[in-house]
Amino acid sequence: VGPKPPRPPRPRHNARHPQWMQQRDVRLAQHEAEAKRLGLEWRVMAACIFERGQVVTSDPEPWEVEYLNLRERIVNHRRDEFLAHLGGPTEGSPVFPGPRPSLETIATTLPFTPAPRETPADASDDRRSLQRRLKEPLFLLVQRHRREHAWQFPQGRLLEGETLKQAGERVLQRAVGGPRGIDGWFMGNGPTSWNFYAYPEEVRDKRKQYGAKVFFMRGQFVGGVPRLQEKLYKDHVWITQSEVAEYVDEDFAFYIQHSLI
Repeated sequence: VGPKPPRPPRPRHNARHPQWMQQRDVRLAQHEAEAKRLGLEWRVMAACIFERGQVVTSDPEPWEVEYLNLRERIVNHRRDEFLAHLGGPTEGSPVFPGPRPSLETIATTLPFTPAPRETPADASDDRRSLQRRLKEPLFLLVQRHRREHAWQFPQGRLLEGETLKQAGERVLQRAVGGPRGIDGWFMGNGPTSWNFYAYPEEVRDKRKQYGAKVFFMRGQFVGGVPRLQEKLYKDHVWITQSEVAEYVDEDFAFYIQHSLI
């Protein structure tokens, strides 16, 4: 038997990503040079990628169904062999002949009715609800009181003496905390990703800053009732990774979706 042929290389998660990152580095270098020429600093911002985790298991893939069916047949076959070795089931034995009951059959014997995997919020596509798309993680976006670039992750300026984690916690509570606050768990002290953008000229002249560098902190929803602070924000949604592109521009959506895994 000869050597095994080499395994073909695995395809990239997204072949466009490395090229896009190189182009992003070029744009950043150009902005840095322009900011230096104008003698302006960048504003440091902290943003919160706030996630409601997956609530129920995902639907199995076809290959998973095939594997589970095969495993069930193997278990049934081994049980039958064991019973045959014993000469059949004995009185009081916990082992019974025949196939095991299905999950659907077992569910009918429970003292409660399992909740549906699809909810009314799914049927109405209520994106303000946490009770939608239970099979996938959801992420919080808020809408500012403006027309352009209105949708964003909760974000705000880094205050003096704050760490990025503290700033991320603060901007989250400011956005949806309400009077009693919201319980969230932040996974670390460092950002999971970052982005930059230059201010329009009128904003640049007003703030005496070239643009913003936004550092994204990752947090998970633990409990509480999110209540939007309407003084700062107009609306909010809980969306999946694939729905982000419906709310932000294509370039940013392509970048940030890699951070929502």
